Amino acid sequence: WKLLELQASERQSTFDRIYSLSSELKKKQDEYSKNAVAEEDKKNLATFDENLKKYFAQSDKLENLLKSNNEAAATSLMRTSMKTAYDDGLVKVIEDITEWNVKNAQTLANEAEQTAKQTTNLLFSLMVVAIGFAVATAAAVTKSIVPGVKATVAKLQTLCELCINDLEKAVVKMSNGDLTERVTPRS
Repeated sequence: WKLLELQASERQSTFDRIYSLSSELKKKQDEYSKNAVAEEDKKNLATFDENLKKYFAQSDKLENLLKSNNEAAATSLMRTSMKTAYDDGLVKVIEDITEWNVKNAQTLANEAEQTAKQTTNLLFSLMVVAIGFAVATAAAVTKSIVPGVKATVAKLQTLCELCINDLEKAVVKMSNGDLTERVTPRS
């Protein structure tokens, strides 16, 4: 309503600023549109675009009425079709877009939380499987090595228990090529 109180040059400056802001708004709207994937979001954006055009058409009428000093018609326009275009058009669709984004954000957050839980469970399961595989491999290796080690230990114990006479002397002579030394085990 303060627009009606301004001088003609101030009004023009105000309209220039409005059109500059509308240009910035259009750029932001285009950026948002590029990211809109869901049909409901696209529908809300189309409705916003349509209502924005209606509002700016009314704004153009208002500017022309004010330029022609027809303040009564300008006041009537602001109280009726501009107010409707703003309140029932732009404000409502902005509320719809905001509500849709909040709802969609909550849905995406819930999905992300579920994915995180599933990933945690999968990693835990893989860890359990890996530990089980490591334990099974260790058991299999141990099972295959232990009999040979036990047999070797048994033979070494037998040698110790029998206490072979002159074994060292025979080994030394054998390394020098003398195979005539006899070794006799004691019982």
